[in-house]
Amino acid sequence: MSLFQKNKKEEESKDRDSYEYWEHFTNKSQKFLTAKQITFTILVIGLLVQFIGLMMTPNEWLIWQVLTFITATNLGAVILAIYAQKSADEIRNLYQEGFNADLYHTLHIMGRVKNKFIAEVERQGNNLEDELDEITPNLYSFFKGYLEVFNKQYTTEEGDIVKRKYEDVDISELFNEE
Repeated sequence: MSLFQKNKKEEESKDRDSYEYWEHFTNKSQKFLTAKQITFTILVIGLLVQFIGLMMTPNEWLIWQVLTFITATNLGAVILAIYAQKSADEIRNLYQEGFNADLYHTLHIMGRVKNKFIAEVERQGNNLEDELDEITPNLYSFFKGYLEVFNKQYTTEEGDIVKRKYEDVDISELFNEE
């Protein structure tokens, strides 16, 4: 198993419904190179290569300085290109995790519901803003009422459930016949 497969397996085993997962997901984006870091890296590499060029005894000093500068910039470009590709790979992986088929499908469905809602508002000749102002308090009341009833029902204990065999049940009990 490669390191990439191991990391991918660890990511898949995390609970995507938890807030910690998404917090970790967003914090990953802080690991990318910034323009300051790139500039600093180029300067350090340039100075290092120039210093090495000064330590040697060149035949033609000016040509040697130009060559070391060119070498420094080329080396910096190669190293930073590798870092840039690594950052691009990390960005790709982050967006593949967050922007998956489920998200796009959900957004598509929500978009269709929105479009049908707007079409119905227009068909009835109403104003969208007025309809939203009217429906929002009703939706809030509906969901709040539903949750209150659900929580009451969820916490209410039913009596003891008695397990009986089919032969022990009187048919009049099943149909409330007295």
